Amino acid sequence: SLGVKGEVKRVTLGHATNYLIPQGKAEIVTEQIMSKIQAEQDRNNAAKEAAKEEAQKFASAITFAKNFDISKEANEENTFGAVQMKEVQEAIKKKTGIDLSDDVIDLPTIKELGTFDLVAKFHPEVSAKFTVTVKAN
Repeated sequence: SLGVKGEVKRVTLGHATNYLIPQGKAEIVTEQIMSKIQAEQDRNNAAKEAAKEEAQKFASAITFAKNFDISKEANEENTFGAVQMKEVQEAIKKKTGIDLSDDVIDLPTIKELGTFDLVAKFHPEVSAKFTVTVKAN
């Protein structure tokens, strides 16, 4: 395996000079190259940390609001149609001001009145639990 960009690998001299370097797939490691690799890794780590912090802000806002109400046309216990992702997103936006994409919330099929637990996954390490209460109009 050639490895990934920024990874330092030890290869034979012939393989490096005859194939990797002429093809532009490798460079001989120098102090300058190492500092460039380190700077790129630092930028990537900072970007990942910023994304995680942003996700934590969203998660804390959702956790603080905790419960979101949705009104549906319904008879005594069943709704006329399932709760849609758009309805959940609108309820969250109305209460918190956060506009969520469809891939953040794993929405099960909800076709009855009641309170349901949901999870919003903002980042691989950050999620927020909240409830949706479906009420009759």
